[in-house]
Amino acid sequence: MLATFGSGTGQAEARAIARGLEVLAVGGAPEALDPNSATIPVTVAVRQSSLASVLALANAEGKIDLLREGSERNADPIPPARAEESQEGS
Repeated sequence: MLATFGSGTGQAEARAIARGLEVLAVGGAPEALDPNSATIPVTVAVRQSSLASVLALANAEGKIDLLREGSERNADPIPPARAEESQEGS
């Protein structure tokens, strides 16, 4: 699970916040919206209580993206990424 924070400020940062979560339920995309940009509710099992507050913050203040790992789980860390708004004349 990746969370992106600060996308409206010009200095977005994406970072991995959870890995290996079990998906319990996936909601449907609203019919009136473009399914490619709609928010779809996903319920995951949280085995670590400390992760609950991280997920709550990401849900309230950021954008969450779920990634599906292949059948051969890759344990490599996912590095954070940052995008800063380019400054004209630099």
